[in-house]
Amino acid sequence: MRTFTYRVLAAANDLEKGAGGRGHIHALTAASAMYAADTMGRVLSKRVQIHGGSGYIWESEINRLFRATKLLEIGAGTTEVRQLIISGELLRT
Repeated sequence: MRTFTYRVLAAANDLEKGAGGRGHIHALTAASAMYAADTMGRVLSKRVQIHGGSGYIWESEINRLFRATKLLEIGAGTTEVRQLIISGELLRT
């Protein structure tokens, strides 16, 4: 997850100012965000399960991270929107 994110950031760093709105880099950033959100969601869901009731308590760190992960899934476009961006770019090329 970290490697994928760093590779996308390196690709975005090479773009000229204002060139990152559409195209291949748009699909890469959507894929990176979607992958990170999915991976974090699966990992934290298992952690909540392992910790049982204490993982579900509002004040626990696991619960805070579990709730924060939901923002990755819906913030700046839902997973479905990200899938549309990726598929649109794949079909365009």
